[in-house]
Amino acid sequence: MPPSTPRRARRGGGGSGGSRRGVRAQAGPPKGLFETLNSKWYCDCTPRTQAAIRTVQKDGKNKGRKFWTCAQERRDQCGFFLWDDDARARELEAQEAAGQPPPS
Repeated sequence: MPPSTPRRARRGGGGSGGSRRGVRAQAGPPKGLFETLNSKWYCDCTPRTQAAIRTVQKDGKNKGRKFWTCAQERRDQCGFFLWDDDARARELEAQEAAGQPPPS
């Protein structure tokens, strides 16, 4: 992708996905896009690019947990972050809405 391609501004807040008292706060529409035709996740870059799945390496309660994120170099990332278990739930919803059978 050419370096002159515009990108969304990086969002703050890291990627914990939580707030005080364990209540999740989600401002605006869900992040990312799941394309049911090719079963791939896309980040929030403009234009959208295929997201990457990664695994938490840092010691702590989430070590080993998988998540989706922007695949661009860190300085160019759009801030997209989605836990894989949340992604799978959204995938099923999208496939049901599209009239596709769930993966076997």
